[in-house]
Amino acid sequence: MPNPIDPNKRYYFRKLDLLERKKFFKKLKIKKGSLSLWSKGYDESDLENFSITKVSDNESTLFLEKKSKFLKKFFRSLLSDSDVLVKVTEGRKFYFFEAHLKHKNKNQYELTSSEDIYVSQQRKNYRLSSGAFVKIKVQVDNKLFSGSDISAGGCAFIIPKELEEIFDMTSLLSSLKVSLNRQIFEVPKARITKKTDVILKEVPDKEFFKVSIEFLKLPKATEEELRRVINNEARGLEIRHKFNLKS
Repeated sequence: MPNPIDPNKRYYFRKLDLLERKKFFKKLKIKKGSLSLWSKGYDESDLENFSITKVSDNESTLFLEKKSKFLKKFFRSLLSDSDVLVKVTEGRKFYFFEAHLKHKNKNQYELTSSEDIYVSQQRKNYRLSSGAFVKIKVQVDNKLFSGSDISAGGCAFIIPKELEEIFDMTSLLSSLKVSLNRQIFEVPKARITKKTDVILKEVPDKEFFKVSIEFLKLPKATEEELRRVINNEARGLEIRHKFNLKS
């Protein structure tokens, strides 16, 4: 069961066992490929990309070259000689681990990995709950409400009791705007599927309702982008948890 303290902590990441770890490095040896690095305490979006040129025989050290435009390749990486987080993408799977990046010379780097490697796989209809790092807002008829959770197919938000009549179970909502952190999505229509009374610990003496809605006529491109952002945010939360990141 999900942890009630952290509603987003579900079976999202899994640690590779010894055999899986060996297979992972064996695949890197054969395919080489690329990976992304970023500094602990920073967002996954603040990353640098590297090409794998070689994998050591002990399968714990990767030799890298920085991927960039020709001249920028030879500028020393800002992540040099520091502990970093690493992401390797393989289709719909993402592998993560901690490592230390050492600058050797010019565009040559050495990455020493930790023992633990985690794999995460995107799920089709993951429901993301709001929290310290996840801010959800829903705009209906120029009124802005705080969201409680969101998926690619719908969301839920909180309304004060005095607005309950506006959200009639038989009516459709039109031209909504839903934001997830910095991303804004336009929803043409939505149907109210549920309405329940809730108590907010911040204002326990006031009555509120949670309104759950299903998105209708959502363009495919919008749905896919929403799903991608939800999965990215969920993965970011799990990274913070796995690697004890506070910021």
